[in-house]
Amino acid sequence: MLRDLKKLSYIGIYQAPAGRSIQPLIIPQYREKVELLISGKVFFEVDGVERTFTRGAMFWHISGESTIYRYPPDEPYSCYAAQFVVEASSRPCPRATWPADIEFLLEFMKQMFQRFHSTDGQDETLAPCVYSTLVCLANGPQTQSAQTLPRPLAVALRYLERHLSSNLHIADLAQAAGVSPDYLHSLFRQHLARSPHQELLRLRINRAKQLLSGSSISIKQIAFDCGFNSTEVFYRQFAALANTTPALYRKRCQPPEEAGK
Repeated sequence: MLRDLKKLSYIGIYQAPAGRSIQPLIIPQYREKVELLISGKVFFEVDGVERTFTRGAMFWHISGESTIYRYPPDEPYSCYAAQFVVEASSRPCPRATWPADIEFLLEFMKQMFQRFHSTDGQDETLAPCVYSTLVCLANGPQTQSAQTLPRPLAVALRYLERHLSSNLHIADLAQAAGVSPDYLHSLFRQHLARSPHQELLRLRINRAKQLLSGSSISIKQIAFDCGFNSTEVFYRQFAALANTTPALYRKRCQPPEEAGK
């Protein structure tokens, strides 16, 4: 995959104009382009069916294909756009994906965007870093498409993602979604086969895994940052969902030379 990659030629942010349509760009030969939605909506055909994509959706275009361009005139989209120069273009992942860890993906692109422009695109390590990370996420776990979920449930899931460290209650979540607690609970059970509390725990433990493997923050602080009132509760819930302790998980995720220190 990386052997055909020559360089990262551009990372930018595109804002579609409101109230009018735009024309797509055709990807030239020896180019691949990735578009990552920051906000708004786009319409895009997948397997012969037009679908609606929102924040966090990623589109990977290869030579001869067109960029995204159809969207509601009153709800224009914005996106990160990264263009790669390649020796040969072959699809490294599905064309339209919705990686599960939206917040990580958007933060990653934000940092790469800033780094690209602070170095005037001369940092040669960026190309393999950005390309391989995006391919990995595109081929990894996917979030359930928001357009297949009832709107209150989609709103509730986004609310959970943004308030993991808060002391959340089902009443807060229901109020944000604009429905009753009982109805929201039934939506979670029907579409996700778990309760709102179980989904919150899953998201918090996933966030804790990221912090354990990618930072030196103390386990006590990680527990607090992920919304747990005590380290005892954090250890118990982590063990139940990850089948190991936070300390052992951190050790397992460290490089061998670091783990031995």
